[in-house]
Parts: sequence; C-alpha cells; structure tokens
Amino acid sequence: MAPGVAIVFKRFIYSTHIPALLTIGMSGYSFWKFLISDLVGIVLWAFVFVSIGYHFGHSAIAMALFVQKNLVLVVFITAMFLLFYYS
Repeated sequence: MAPGVAIVFKRFIYSTHIPALLTIGMSGYSFWKFLISDLVGIVLWAFVFVSIGYHFGHSAIAMALFVQKNLVLVVFITAMFLLFYYS
C-alpha cells in the first residue's frame, strides 16, 4: 500500500492513528507529502462522519424514543435473544 493511502485511511481504523504517525515519521517520508495526505484524510473523515450523522440522526433519535416508550418490550426481546444465544 502506498504511504499516502495509508495516511489518508489511518483515521478510519481505531487505534492506528499514533502507531501510523510514528512509523511514517521514522521512515523519512516527506513532510509536505505527509501534510497533504493528512489534510485529505481529515477532510474525507469529517465528510463521512458528518454525512452519517446527517442521514441517520433522525433514525437514531426515533429508535431512542421507541426504546424509551417500550422499555419492557426491548428488555424482553434482549433477554430472549441472550437466552437463545447462550443455550
């Protein structure tokens, strides 16, 4: 994988940010190439997560309200799932 691609997508994989930065820093990779790749990664990461929040935010709020109104039903379904899963 090209270092620029790794720099861009390191933001999307949890717990790889610092090790990737340390590895790239020790490898002697060009600062300017790193800066441009990291800025592309920042913009892409922000766009993806803001888009997810924008498109699915209303669904998450509706689901939270459903759980609040039907807590007994949600607990029962969860208990049944766990009972069948562990038996």
